[in-house]
Amino acid sequence: MIYFNNLKKKTEFLENIRIIRTFKRFKTITIRVKKGEPEILCPHFTSKSFLQRLIKKRTGWIKNKMREYSELEEEINQIDNGYVKVWDRDLKLIYKNGKRQNFELKRDRLVITLNGQKEIDKKRLIRDWLKSEAEKYLKKRLLFLSKKVDIDFNTLKIKSYISRWGSCSNRGEICLNWKLMMLPKEIIDYVIIHELVHILVPNHSKKFWNKVSEKDRTFQEKREWLRKNGMKIIQFR
Repeated sequence: MIYFNNLKKKTEFLENIRIIRTFKRFKTITIRVKKGEPEILCPHFTSKSFLQRLIKKRTGWIKNKMREYSELEEEINQIDNGYVKVWDRDLKLIYKNGKRQNFELKRDRLVITLNGQKEIDKKRLIRDWLKSEAEKYLKKRLLFLSKKVDIDFNTLKIKSYISRWGSCSNRGEICLNWKLMMLPKEIIDYVIIHELVHILVPNHSKKFWNKVSEKDRTFQEKREWLRKNGMKIIQFR
C-alpha cells in the first residue's frame, strides 16, 4: 500500500519496514528506528530490489535498534510496569492503605502506604519520593566526597535533566540530577567527583581527566558503564 503524504514524499511498506521516498534533492539513504518502528528514507528513484538487498544486509542492525528502543521504553515506563529502580536495584512496588502516607524499603520491594486517597498519580508520587531521597543522599555523599578528594564546593542544587547527570559553575555551585538515585552507588560517586573536579578544571581537557584519575583510580570503567547504560535511565520521567 502506498500513501502520498504530500507532493514531496511518498510512503510505502516493504518487508514490514516503512519506506519514505522523497522527491527533494535527496541523494543519501538513511535507515533508522523511530518510535520503535524501522523506516528507510531514500530518493524517490531507489529501486525495490536495492531496498530488499539493503534490508537483508541490515536485518541484524535493525533488530538490535528495535531491542534497544524496547529496553528504553521499559526504563521510561517502569512505574507503569510495577517497579522502580533505586541504586540500580529493581524494586517491586507494593501499595497498601494506612493512616498516613509513607514509603518503606524492604529488600527488593518499595512499600507505599496511601492515606486513603481514591485517585492518585502514582508516577508523580514515586518521582517526588525519589527527589526527596536524592536531596538527602546526594547531599550526604557530596559532603563526604568533597572532604575525601579535598575539593570544596559552595552550594548544591538538585535538578531534573534528561541529557546530563550534573553541572558545576566556576563559583563552586554544583547541580546534580535526582535520577542519579537510580544508578549504582559507585557510579553516583564517580559523577559527584567528576563535578567536583570541574571546580578546579572547568573543561574536559587532558588536565581535567588526569585530575579525575588522581581522585578516582577506576573512573574509566565507571565512565564506560555510564556511557553504555546511562541513556536509558536518564530518560525516565
